[in-house]
Amino acid sequence: MKNERQSVFALVEDQGLRAAVTAAIEVCADRDAPAPARATAAGLLLRAGAFGGFGANGADERGTDNKDLDDMTPEELNAAVVKALAYLEGRGSQAAAEGAEPDIFD
Repeated sequence: MKNERQSVFALVEDQGLRAAVTAAIEVCADRDAPAPARATAAGLLLRAGAFGGFGANGADERGTDNKDLDDMTPEELNAAVVKALAYLEGRGSQAAAEGAEPDIFD
């Protein structure tokens, strides 16, 4: 099962991300595309840049984000929990600042 999962993720990373980014670039660059579509594409591209950013000498900055939980050390698991809680807290704070209740779909 793990090999199948890794195979699927490899396919998504190789072909899926390439197709999605290509489509987003085309929509973003299309001056005739609706403004909401262009804005969504631009946001996706900006987030994609952060998702797969590269550090010095091309080093991958994703760290443990790309690791299965069962492959993480206890320290990596703790760091992932802290990161997830900080993310969720930030989403709740953002919703509160906007006057909305946090939602599971936020």
